[in-house]
Amino acid sequence: MPDIRMLELMFTCERTIFIVLEDHLHRPAWVDMPDKRVIQPQPNQGIIDNTTYDVLRPGVQINSKSLRDQADSSVLSTTAGVLVENDAGEAFMTAASHGIGEDGTVWKGGRADRIIGKAAVEIPFTDISLLKPKKDVAFVYKTFETEAAGPSPKFICLRTSEDDMPCGPCYLNSTYTGNMVGALVHKSVRLFKPDTPTTCTQRDLRYVVYDWMHTGQVEGNDSKVQPSDGTCGSAVWNGDGVILGFYQHYVSEGPWAGFAASVSASAVVDAGYRLARHPC
Repeated sequence: MPDIRMLELMFTCERTIFIVLEDHLHRPAWVDMPDKRVIQPQPNQGIIDNTTYDVLRPGVQINSKSLRDQADSSVLSTTAGVLVENDAGEAFMTAASHGIGEDGTVWKGGRADRIIGKAAVEIPFTDISLLKPKKDVAFVYKTFETEAAGPSPKFICLRTSEDDMPCGPCYLNSTYTGNMVGALVHKSVRLFKPDTPTTCTQRDLRYVVYDWMHTGQVEGNDSKVQPSDGTCGSAVWNGDGVILGFYQHYVSEGPWAGFAASVSASAVVDAGYRLARHPC
């Protein structure tokens, strides 16, 4: 049916299927969003921590200068993902592409003099970039422990495209949200193809897999616990320590309000990377 353009397929845990023809998922247009400046801690607005920790870990704040022009003070702020490696054993840190400025340089917390490394690889359409860390940067696979969540999890691997559809509890712990517990309920496949579908061939098609979790923030309109844009790039995992994906955005309005989308970690695996065996 060449006159109908399907944007996305969504599969639910109830074994139902949604065919998305219009953007009711309210995906943000990153290129049109204003630069996000570093947020100072405001306890009445949520749990935010821009501390410059000596050791990097999943979910801590990272920053990048928006433009190459040194006169421009705009700063992008997101969070660290996990450390991955290629077949040659070369290590990289995952991060949100839209949170990395023009020159690719990323630093810790609020300290522009604490450089982590530079963007080296971008996985197309996923908003995931891989940073090449400096040799003196230490990284551990441990999130911060909390009284409610108990000890930090032990991460064992990245989810692959061969794994079953994830359902059930999932977790995220970032400096913008603190520890979050959600439920994975949907999986979608977003299609990317040329603007002229009639000339599109199978070779032209690209797709990205997303997981959708619900954490109930929309009930009661409690803005204190809704993830902010800075949460992007944080790892989402399950109780077995499998990295399911990387947080991308939260839907605050429309029929999908209360859901948050994460890019499946299988995109990183399919690009030729695995969870690094020995964090640096």
